[in-house]
Amino acid sequence: MKRTILLVFVVVFTTLAMIWYLNLQKLLKPAEITFSNFKGEEVTMLGHPGEVYVAVKPDTSISAVRDLATQIGGVVKLEIPEYGIYFLEVPVGKEAFAITQLRESRFVVNVSLNEILEAQGLKGKRLLNNFSKISYAAEEESCRVGLVQIDVFGITHGKEVGSVIKSNAGPQNPDIREVDSGATCENGVCRSTGEIKLVKLIEALEEAKKNRRKLIINISLGAKINTILSEAASFSEKQEVNRRNVWKEDQKKILDVISASEWAQQNVLLNIAAGNGSKLVYKGTEITYGIDLDSAIEDLKKDARYKSVLEKNVIYYGSLDINGERTDYTNYGEEVIYAYEPLDPEVEGKFLSGTSFSAPQGTAGAYSAWSKNCSLTASDMRMANTDSSEYLSAGVRVLNIPKLLIRIKEPVQIKKFPEQPIDGVIFE
Repeated sequence: MKRTILLVFVVVFTTLAMIWYLNLQKLLKPAEITFSNFKGEEVTMLGHPGEVYVAVKPDTSISAVRDLATQIGGVVKLEIPEYGIYFLEVPVGKEAFAITQLRESRFVVNVSLNEILEAQGLKGKRLLNNFSKISYAAEEESCRVGLVQIDVFGITHGKEVGSVIKSNAGPQNPDIREVDSGATCENGVCRSTGEIKLVKLIEALEEAKKNRRKLIINISLGAKINTILSEAASFSEKQEVNRRNVWKEDQKKILDVISASEWAQQNVLLNIAAGNGSKLVYKGTEITYGIDLDSAIEDLKKDARYKSVLEKNVIYYGSLDINGERTDYTNYGEEVIYAYEPLDPEVEGKFLSGTSFSAPQGTAGAYSAWSKNCSLTASDMRMANTDSSEYLSAGVRVLNIPKLLIRIKEPVQIKKFPEQPIDGVIFE
């Protein structure tokens, strides 16, 4: 009898362990999926098998979304109705079909995959998410500004990003803590999902809103977003178009969240590392090129919701090498502000390469400046950042924190970006 019970226990335990293992493998092995996004553009990207993202119009009921999920043969996995954000489980292999059906709904405003974020060459079974508990400027200041750093993969990258913020933030010296993100790793490849990133973003907004604080969010992801598997090593126009579309898919989710909150539109500044958006992989070798964001941002602005957020709440940061040249890996465009690769505050003589270390310089400057004048809106702060940047050459505007701190003491007047320099003349 005892032997029979033991045998049953072993069988049940083994079965449960196998189910857990298969679910884990489901996360670790993303699917390359081609689908038509909400605008009808064809996109090929890595996504979590059997999961799609949906954003809906304000006041759409939860029951309406659940009914819609049932109609396409799926179920709601995660719901954040206050922001109109949902993640659905659909039949594996039918993600593109589900997205096409969801696009037809009268209350859906965006639909995409639950994208995979990937980092290679890392060790450990679980990684840290540098989503900080919100820290505030010094108590003696006239106001306190919240600061959050979101970095899907912590370890060295997240700590280095945090050290750049701290070393440039002045006397406030914000405290950034690390919490477990639940990312999984196998054979040096670590993966997480866009779902985790959005949940952390919304958590940050809700905490700052509850405490009635302005908020600066630095997004420097220590991962390549949406790895694309190319069929050939040569770089093609089709691949470039796809990479721009992939970049837009990632940005639209962030913009969906901010556009759903009137409070966020007034009080939240997003400093985002321009990065390279996606990478091509051919026979295990990365082929990385920066992409032109001008056409991508222009496309995003065709949606009034995104246009408002991009012009009031978002700054993209690119990277310059020590010679003032745009780095090969950085995305670029007229609305990108550049910063030089900084020295590692923790390691003498070491430069930190990557747009991940450009955005935190802008974050630190904005953190110091906004705490001096809490009456400014997020739009005011964004304009102060752009107004204080200076042209190094045609198409290259460089972050200038000292000028920003001076500029913030004056009334912020809304105006267009400064014109391009002509024949090498730098506008002051």
